[in-house]
Amino acid sequence: MKKIFISYRRDDATSVAHMIHEFIARRFRTENVFFDLTGIKSGDNWRDRITDALEECGVFVEIIGSQWLEPLDQKTGRRVRRLDDPHDVLRFEIETAIAKNIPIIPVLVDRAGLPGEKEVPASIRPLFKAQAHILNPEQGEYDTRIEKLLLRIEEFVAQGPHEEPQRSFDERIETV
Repeated sequence: MKKIFISYRRDDATSVAHMIHEFIARRFRTENVFFDLTGIKSGDNWRDRITDALEECGVFVEIIGSQWLEPLDQKTGRRVRRLDDPHDVLRFEIETAIAKNIPIIPVLVDRAGLPGEKEVPASIRPLFKAQAHILNPEQGEYDTRIEKLLLRIEEFVAQGPHEEPQRSFDERIETV
């Protein structure tokens, strides 16, 4: 089984990311899920660790909250567009996943919407070609939405990181 990479901005959706991580880890086992707080230890080279984790990855889950695009800078108290910085960790994760052609599931939380294509650097725009999964408690059926996310993740990790979904014998016959 290929692994699952969970990406999020700490200043945006940390508590929701932890909750999603718990659901995913319970279903697929902790060792099959990369989550920065458990996957990068003190003293590790974070770029190397992220790159290594993405090598084993079957799906990349990007959690996008309402402050994802412009999180609050803890030092200045102002909103900052960190994605414009080529050294931004989140941007590095997304760019690497895109470069490795890893399937991406954007997960919208906290009533967030997808940013417009022109609001993000060109290098991560392919992220927004993937259909987003909406996960907002006030929309109801939260457990059902979580289960649908887990089932979709399962489809990706079962087939491998860069393969097309397996077609049935009948589907292959029809295309010949």
